[in-house]
Amino acid sequence: MTHSETMAPPGVNKEAILAFKQISNEERLIADTLNGFNKFTFDPIIDVGSGTGLIAALAWPSRNVLLVDMEEYPAPTDQMHTRVRANFFHEDWSEGRSAGTLVFSHSLQYLDENMPLLNRRIAELAPRTVLSVTDVREGFYGELVAWAECTLPNINPEHAHYTFAGYEVVETVRFHSTIAAHDMMTLAQLMVGALLDHIVAPNEMETCVDFFQTHLKGPDVRLAQIAQVHRCAEL
Repeated sequence: MTHSETMAPPGVNKEAILAFKQISNEERLIADTLNGFNKFTFDPIIDVGSGTGLIAALAWPSRNVLLVDMEEYPAPTDQMHTRVRANFFHEDWSEGRSAGTLVFSHSLQYLDENMPLLNRRIAELAPRTVLSVTDVREGFYGELVAWAECTLPNINPEHAHYTFAGYEVVETVRFHSTIAAHDMMTLAQLMVGALLDHIVAPNEMETCVDFFQTHLKGPDVRLAQIAQVHRCAEL
């Protein structure tokens, strides 16, 4: 992966990510799934790469949540939620803090180039649990990643699997979200932009759209996702 020292690196296609959320129903599904992990979720909750904070607002109303993101977003509406604009790997924002639960919901692709560094940062925050949400490389999405790895430069999808040093997976939930755009070009732009972290260049557009048209009947697709609870092995 790229961007080893950043969480939401300069040049990340924030506009595509926000637009992608408008054609996907995943935020409510992710929030419901994370809420189902209630017995494994401990305050304070630190949501890394929280984006707008909507998932946190839906999943953990009135709980002690810190939203961490390098991009600027409006202040949270929940009085128990606070926001800090910071690089996850930098210690200035977290000095004196510890985490009950760390959450990585579709943010690990910006953090995973240097897994030993990521594991050290997690150890510093010492959460009892880590919650992760990632896409599953199967179906059309699996085909898209395989094709893009051979066709597009500098793509940055999530890893197929994540493990964290000193933590063991104790619960796993699979679910499917639906992505539905008005046309194939929009679907291609936003899926590649948000899921592969790649801004489609004008000279790549025709090739991308051709791939989507060849593999899909229309501008909609189901996306398999996996949410996991990683519990500190020492507990």
